[in-house]
Amino acid sequence: MKKKILYTLLVVCLPVLFSQAQTLRVPGSPYPLSAVPDSVFLTSENYSVSERVALQTLQGVTAQTKPAILRDLSGHRALIEKAGVKVNDSYYNNFPGLLGFFANRLSGYILCNQKDRSTNVAISLAGVMNAVAIPADIEQTAINAGLTRLLDARARDEAWALANYGTLFSKQIATYQQSSDDRVSFMGDYSAFTKAFQFWDSSPSGTIATSAYNRMNKGATFFGWGPEEYGTVEQLSLKSMSIIPSDWAANLSTLSNIPAKTKVFKQKEPVKPFEVKTGVHTVCFVITDGDNVQWLLGSHDNINNWNNPARAHVNLGWTISPSLAELAPTVYEKYVDNCLTTPDGRNVLIAGPSGKSYFFPGRMPDADLETESKLLNSYMKKADLRIVNIIDADDSDNDPSSYLKQDNIDALFTTVMVQTIPVVTDR
Repeated sequence: MKKKILYTLLVVCLPVLFSQAQTLRVPGSPYPLSAVPDSVFLTSENYSVSERVALQTLQGVTAQTKPAILRDLSGHRALIEKAGVKVNDSYYNNFPGLLGFFANRLSGYILCNQKDRSTNVAISLAGVMNAVAIPADIEQTAINAGLTRLLDARARDEAWALANYGTLFSKQIATYQQSSDDRVSFMGDYSAFTKAFQFWDSSPSGTIATSAYNRMNKGATFFGWGPEEYGTVEQLSLKSMSIIPSDWAANLSTLSNIPAKTKVFKQKEPVKPFEVKTGVHTVCFVITDGDNVQWLLGSHDNINNWNNPARAHVNLGWTISPSLAELAPTVYEKYVDNCLTTPDGRNVLIAGPSGKSYFFPGRMPDADLETESKLLNSYMKKADLRIVNIIDADDSDNDPSSYLKQDNIDALFTTVMVQTIPVVTDR
């Protein structure tokens, strides 16, 4: 009898649980999902550079099961607390203690240098080997935590990692990330969480970059940022892929698994309808660069930009990444809630270039652009966006038909890149 009751409960409850999980990702989403945490450990930015390298991989690897760590950056604590996640600061300034707490969940550590190609190798391998990247100067911390060295990567580079472990990395997510400067402290958590190959190439058409592109599926999304805008975006577009600017982004492995309190995102309606006046030219002002996820995660929210109360008194469009609705739902919720709408003005969010992520539509094969546009349509509905800002190569045909077929897209704003310079068109 007990078995029968249990079976009945499972039959009834599983579809409900599944439908709830489904709401966190649109069909065809490239962004992985694990579980919603009840609580997370908060960590200070006073950790050393080497500790932050290790911390990122620890954060990402644990998030593969359920997020357990949040770096204390950009008001993220308040956002997840609003969503009902508790915050524990027991190891706020104690990385050795934090590593020791999670040691029994790890297979070991990968030794690397603090800021060079071996760091990218260790971050990449951490995600697929259930390990942490440990720069040599803090190896004793890992040993004290009871961890075993799995690999010494200090003399290795990304080409070696790809040649020896390439089959283990995600074919849907990759990270183009400089590891020889301060960017080494960012994006590593999401790379580890998604089992992404993290690499750097000083040329967007270089050997390592090309090898990274060629192993990915069509529709793959790259995070981080390349050495130059035009060349990087063009190379990805030609291979039916795209990029989300994010080389200074943190906490994505945690934020992407915490749903917003709002079940359905809804932008505010205008206080009074727009009045069309004859004989008057109407100018539309749009704030660009909203596809930049690291900007959206924190630095954008300051008195000179989004947090300026004067924006309530003018009609402004703000570009934003539709993918933010899945990559950081609580952050996206903040922007939707804080769109100021008064009798004097209205703030409206529109999709940043050139859809869910950045690519040149004119460089993408037509059939794949159709697929990308259909996926964008789902994100437009989820994020409650109606206008798309497109950036395209100057010599492409700029054919908007694949976008205009979508029922959640009302209008397009087009910009072209002419020899790396963006030019607003009148089309």
